[in-house]
Amino acid sequence: MPKRLIYWSSALVLYLAICLIVYAVAHRTTLQLSAYTTMVSAIPGRIHEPMSRYEIDHLAAQVEKIEFGGDLRDLGLNYQAKPLSDYLGDDKFDLRSSLELLLDGRLRPSQVKFDSLSSKVGRVYSKRLQLLNRLGLLALFAGLLLLGILLWLWFQSRRHWSREIIVPEDESLSLNSTVPGNTPPLSFDDYLKSVVAEEVKFVGNRAVVQSNGFDSINLSKTVSELIEFTAEQLVRNSVEHGGRSAEQRVLSGKTDYLSIRATLRDEQESVVLSVWDNGEGLDSDVILAKALELGLITHSSATSITPEQSIKLVFLSGFSTRNRTVSSSDADMTLSELRNLLKKHKGLISVQNQRGIACQFSVRFPKN
Repeated sequence: MPKRLIYWSSALVLYLAICLIVYAVAHRTTLQLSAYTTMVSAIPGRIHEPMSRYEIDHLAAQVEKIEFGGDLRDLGLNYQAKPLSDYLGDDKFDLRSSLELLLDGRLRPSQVKFDSLSSKVGRVYSKRLQLLNRLGLLALFAGLLLLGILLWLWFQSRRHWSREIIVPEDESLSLNSTVPGNTPPLSFDDYLKSVVAEEVKFVGNRAVVQSNGFDSINLSKTVSELIEFTAEQLVRNSVEHGGRSAEQRVLSGKTDYLSIRATLRDEQESVVLSVWDNGEGLDSDVILAKALELGLITHSSATSITPEQSIKLVFLSGFSTRNRTVSSSDADMTLSELRNLLKKHKGLISVQNQRGIACQFSVRFPKN
């Protein structure tokens, strides 16, 4: 039996063992996160007005157990659980800020924060579940490959093959293949559709995008690249923050998918990029609570801020509600980062918002 095939078999056995160990560890943490997902998603429904102090304290005690982990047998977990913050990366303080709002008796903002946290935990769980499935397929593929090699070795031994067949170094194999012609580059409309398809894999809700004007206006390469980059960022933002489940959208009288429109208009010495979606719009209460949490405004100034002014807080430096640990693109920018980039190129960004109905970001670029 050829020695090199024995070595390959040993390597594959080791590889399969490693896959199984990693899969077992990932399976345990995924089960734990699944339980956390169920717990956190149930919290917003338990917050109502009015709530007695006993009800608030009882719910807060259960939330603290989820936050710090440990022995959670009274919550239905029969093992030592890690803190939920271990799974949320940069957003590990969301649970604490939500809990503080609950303890302060600010039930509506607390409910909104817990609902947002539930969505984030769900996305993390979805991503881990995808990883677990891939590990399982990888382990299955390795096992089938190992079985195939072992059957081939057994067949060789039955045929009494005693020597290894060696291909001379100067012998080459030729493959009959057709060389494709030049493939035309994707239009920007097709590229945006691929961006949306990539993002929906992470958020789990359906979305479609339509674009107009990007391939018909002649611009310099620098301006064109900046516009396309900005459009991509705003479309990603719409998919990540503008969607609800199909059932929730239908109940609110909308289609079961998120619609996004990206448009580029020519206005003499400038061009205007608009990205509109019929998601939930921007929630001034959530934005205000996040700005307070990040320390961008004080509690005293928050009491005098109007809902229209709260919307503008999304452009403050350091403001972000994006969960980078589950984002599908490493090049994602916050709105404040995008605004700073646009200012360097004399671009002006604005927002029109209808809470619960739609939202549109517009950016005006000089042509030169």
